[in-house]
Amino acid sequence: MAQLVEEWIDLHADFLFRLAYRFCSNAADAEDLVQEAFLKAKENEDRLSNGPDEIRAWLVRVIRNSWLLKLRKDKRKRDWDPTWVDELAQLSPIQRDQPDFSDIQNHLDKMPWAFREPLVLHYLAEMGYREIAKQLDIPMGTVMSRIARGRSWLRTQLGINGSD
Repeated sequence: MAQLVEEWIDLHADFLFRLAYRFCSNAADAEDLVQEAFLKAKENEDRLSNGPDEIRAWLVRVIRNSWLLKLRKDKRKRDWDPTWVDELAQLSPIQRDQPDFSDIQNHLDKMPWAFREPLVLHYLAEMGYREIAKQLDIPMGTVMSRIARGRSWLRTQLGINGSD
């Protein structure tokens, strides 16, 4: 059984680190989240005999839940505040020819959590709307709306015009 967890680590460690980093924007915290996910996988490996996609979804859920728990403990929980819409209208977009990775991460750090979480799950974890809705326990229409608003918010911050 220990070999099974080692296989999961080989298959998913890089992906999970990138996902965790998008959530917490800190390499040390991301490493901790990944390590915690694999420790929980080790504890539950007898119950996790499903296929690789289901294991990956389970590990994503562990990363997400661990991060949210850390936010609650640190009292840094980022709740959605609808007043950001008014603030956004007053902002002038950053003008750049082409945003680089650090620009995107910096703006993700500032993005309201309600938009950031589904956006990261959709684009980085490659989860579909239905999967995200189940993971976050919100309606699928809400997921679609938050992803669209997150993309729009990010485009505005990066000074990118156009649609998806």
